[in-house]
Amino acid sequence: MTKSSAYQRWKERNPEKARISNRDRVKRWRKAHPEKAREIGRRYYKPERARKHNLHKLGLSVEQYELMHSLQRGKCKICREPERITGQRLAVDHCHKTKRVRGLLCSACNQGLGRFRDNPELLRRAAGYLE
Repeated sequence: MTKSSAYQRWKERNPEKARISNRDRVKRWRKAHPEKAREIGRRYYKPERARKHNLHKLGLSVEQYELMHSLQRGKCKICREPERITGQRLAVDHCHKTKRVRGLLCSACNQGLGRFRDNPELLRRAAGYLE
């Protein structure tokens, strides 16, 4: 019996331990080789790949995002400020229960809705308070 086949059987019997073991091994390697780890990270990480992945989680393609963006004329659906003021892309606002996409928001409006826990009643009370 070879060492690798015994290890494979151990991994199959102990998947959680194997995963933790591998995670620790990777952490130790990154700590011991910070320059190599950074260089590998730069080669692997592509902002466009991350953007596509995040949109996919919400059931959107990049093309659908761009269509929504053009329909909103590059402005936040709530405050109607242009995207260029914040310097960030408009965020995809969605219902966390149904995952239904509602529109594109600037980061301030998106965070504001989040702070009110997407609760319309709280938002109405806040509006009444301000008036």
